[in-house]
Amino acid sequence: MKNKTLLIVMLFFAQILYSQTYEIKLNFWYKVDRNVKNKSSSNMTIRLYYSDNTSEEIYSKSIGDDTYQGPVNLNLSRNKRPINFKVTGFVNFSDVGDADWNHTLPLNSGCITEQRYTYRHSGFQNDRINFDYSSRPIIKIPEPGADNNFPEDEVLTLTASSGFLSSVYNWEYSINNGANYRPIPSVNQNRRNVEILGGQFLDKSYHGKIIYFRVNTGCNYSNSVPYRFLISAPHFLSPNPNPTSCYDKGDGSVRLSFSRVLKQGEVLSITSSNNNFPSGKFVNLVASDFDSNQSILIENLKPGIYPVAVAGFFNGFNTYIESSSHKTSFTIEDQPPVEFTVETTNVNCNGGSDGTITISATGGNGSYTYQINDSTPQAFTNGKTHIETGLPQGWYTINIKDTNGCLAQKILRDGNGKIIGPEGTLEESREITQPDAALSVEFSTLEDGGIKEPTAYGFSNGTITAKINGGTKLPNDTYNFTWEYFDDLTASWVNWTDFNYAYDAPDDWYIILQNAKGGNYKLTVTDKYGCTVTNQPFTLGQPPQLSVSISETNAISCNNTNIFGDDSSDGELTAIGTGGVPLKPTDNKGLPYYYKWKKKDANGVYQEIIGADSNVLSNRDAGDYAVNIIDANGITVGTAINNVVTPVDVLMTLTQPDLLQITFNKVDVFCHGGKDGSIHATIIGGTPFDSGGYTIKWNTGAQTEAIDTLVAGTYTIIVTDKNDCRAQASITIDQPAFPLVINYTAFFAPTYTGATNGWIEATVTGGTPLNSGTYTYIWKDANGNNLNAQVTQTIYSNSYVIKLNGLAAGVYDLTIEDGNYPLAIDSPKCTISNSPYTLHDPKPLTVEIQEHKPISCHSTNAYGTQSSDGALRIIADGGVKLQPTDNKGMPYYYTWKKEMTPGVWTELTGQITDIATNLDAGNYAVNIKDANGIVLGIYHNNVLITPTDTTYVFEEPPLLELTIEKQDVYCYNGSDGWAKTIITGGTPPYNIVWSSEETSERISYLNQGVYNVTIMDSRGVSS
Repeated sequence: MKNKTLLIVMLFFAQILYSQTYEIKLNFWYKVDRNVKNKSSSNMTIRLYYSDNTSEEIYSKSIGDDTYQGPVNLNLSRNKRPINFKVTGFVNFSDVGDADWNHTLPLNSGCITEQRYTYRHSGFQNDRINFDYSSRPIIKIPEPGADNNFPEDEVLTLTASSGFLSSVYNWEYSINNGANYRPIPSVNQNRRNVEILGGQFLDKSYHGKIIYFRVNTGCNYSNSVPYRFLISAPHFLSPNPNPTSCYDKGDGSVRLSFSRVLKQGEVLSITSSNNNFPSGKFVNLVASDFDSNQSILIENLKPGIYPVAVAGFFNGFNTYIESSSHKTSFTIEDQPPVEFTVETTNVNCNGGSDGTITISATGGNGSYTYQINDSTPQAFTNGKTHIETGLPQGWYTINIKDTNGCLAQKILRDGNGKIIGPEGTLEESREITQPDAALSVEFSTLEDGGIKEPTAYGFSNGTITAKINGGTKLPNDTYNFTWEYFDDLTASWVNWTDFNYAYDAPDDWYIILQNAKGGNYKLTVTDKYGCTVTNQPFTLGQPPQLSVSISETNAISCNNTNIFGDDSSDGELTAIGTGGVPLKPTDNKGLPYYYKWKKKDANGVYQEIIGADSNVLSNRDAGDYAVNIIDANGITVGTAINNVVTPVDVLMTLTQPDLLQITFNKVDVFCHGGKDGSIHATIIGGTPFDSGGYTIKWNTGAQTEAIDTLVAGTYTIIVTDKNDCRAQASITIDQPAFPLVINYTAFFAPTYTGATNGWIEATVTGGTPLNSGTYTYIWKDANGNNLNAQVTQTIYSNSYVIKLNGLAAGVYDLTIEDGNYPLAIDSPKCTISNSPYTLHDPKPLTVEIQEHKPISCHSTNAYGTQSSDGALRIIADGGVKLQPTDNKGMPYYYTWKKEMTPGVWTELTGQITDIATNLDAGNYAVNIKDANGIVLGIYHNNVLITPTDTTYVFEEPPLLELTIEKQDVYCYNGSDGWAKTIITGGTPPYNIVWSSEETSERISYLNQGVYNVTIMDSRGVSS
């Protein structure tokens, strides 16, 4: 035994800290138990492979006899990701076969707990080598240090070592470090950076507790880092500050709103670095200190900027207050001082009240109110400016306030206009003056003759006179003035230059406007000192526009071509005049105008209607009419140019109603004898009643345009319109010429019972055939089956013949509908429903053979008595019997046969009646044939398959035989002998005759002798 050497190989690799670090382990040992034949080729090598396609050899050793490799513990640290170990080896053993292995140990992309691979071979101690291996990523999370707050509602970002596969970043948390780690909910796992919102998985009960976080790689864990979970103090929402109400007044306020309600036991303090903030008042606030909107009002603040912050406390720990929204700032604005200026305008004319005060305000808040001479304060009428108008001369004192009631202030400013401070309340006084005298304008009137209106609408021959006095005249004893006229065409004022002057007294001066139109004028007069009467209006009247219209006050009643001669000349026109200057009541019979009527003649020229001088033109027929009127100024309706009128008559056509006419739409009776005809009368022309219709009367008494349920006939309608004009018309309702009729014109009964060769022929006439000349039909059997497929048809000019074929006996119902049936309302007479026809089967043929006359004697009778005198008779029934003229009046044809030899039958051609005579004994058969050619037999599909003869065995009587039984006389010459007949055969009864003339079967008391006896049966056969 060779010496055994223990070799322990320990490999150490310097560990360099990279962002990506893996700890890799491999442990194994082995001992060779068998002789190695070739030591130079026996070895083992181990390589480590990485994800960047690189590798390194971490073990290599030659193997010889009794090689012992003690425990190898490889602990590697690498900054790249391992993929697998590859273990290869070969040992050339002398006696147990070679050991040859090449195996890959997967490292699961660098994250795998300890695994074992065993290579088995009998050349090694324990017949194996065990390889134990593992790999794990080394992940670090930076320690937070003192800044380890974990707020409930702000994101905490955790960062782990980079460079690893995303699958190893499985973040976990624990309330108690080292126990009960669980995945962090509501985060995106498999990232080296995670953002955690504590409030998503922790509630207020964890406030102040340490929460530990780590990464679970699946094969090991990172370090744990502690954070203290804190609920966040309520966050500021946007502050809502309110400025001071007045300049230099410390009554500003702010409403601070918060993101949530304080929890039970939680307190909140609000602080500010501004010394004007009420310190100590808003500390240790609880939920009840806030309103329902989680807000609190802080009042009596002076103008300025107020930074504010919160501090909180809950369940033994401060709440989190490091968020930017735990601080805010607001500004209390100071109102600018209320100030104002005043401007005035004096009264223009003596005694006037057109002085004004204009107040212009600045500063303050909102709108303004003013107060003049201790009157009731009034609101400004236009924002920051108010003009007080209608003021007489006098002194006026003004002060103002803003919306908050802040009085205007006297403000002291420096040379740059900057406010130094207030100097008291601001109040302004002003005087408004007036001239000594007033200027006036007075217009004349129609009554005093100073005003004259134009004689017609649109004329320019009117005058206006204005008297001017007061004020101060110009040096030339006049005034400055301007006349203006409103031009409706241009919708603008234009100067009027046609006027002259007149004087009435030293103080009165007149301006006379000439050739004036009707319309609106204005006069502006200015005196020496500019005192002005401005735009004094005057409206110069004028007659209204003279116009006339024609109204048809009575329409012409009827058309002049109306056949009834109803009134067609009762039209009436009325002229309706307006405007102008009406006549006096004493002129023209009290009418307001003169009237002139005209009518257009056949040449198209309007001719005056003599005597038509009223406003009403009556009893007129149709035509074109014209009218004009003349007013009190002699003005007529027409076109005016330069105050001269060219007459233009007003025209109107008096029309007559359209001829009252009637047209019809009718529907004839669909079925002969029906009552579903209808008529609709369309009425046009005439004058309908106000309701839109006419008075209608039919000869039936109906009073509507449409009548229905009519029978054939002539109907007359009379129509009367609103004006009693009449029209009459008649129309005839037709119907089919003949009623719908079915005639069964022929039939053929089935030839035998059960046959299906019958037929029925029906002829349809009347009604209304279809366009094809046919009718709609359905032929059914008693079971309701449609047999139309068995029908043939023939179309004639005046009838329609249908034939139902292939019929057995039975009842067949035929329904016919003519062409109008689908349209008819009264439809029963357009159809014949279920018309029955019955086909009867013949009675089944039956044949019975009866013995009509028996055979008299047996054919071997020694006397040759008749043995061929028998007769048979047929008793037959059913089928269709022959006509009396056929077969000598026999009801059937008869065929007689006799069986001459067994199975061979011979027809007896001489026997053709129902009685066969002169027959001897034998087997006979008979058949019959009826009028349809049917014989007694078996039929299929109306074809004879096998005749079925009726047979009869005709027997002859037994042979008539006689034997005699006797008793001879016992004694000579005795008379005690007897004789007795024994008869067989023949046909009883028998007739016995002895030679002794006795007729009994037995005769007695006979003497010796010969006795003869003759017998005859009932058929005359003797023996």
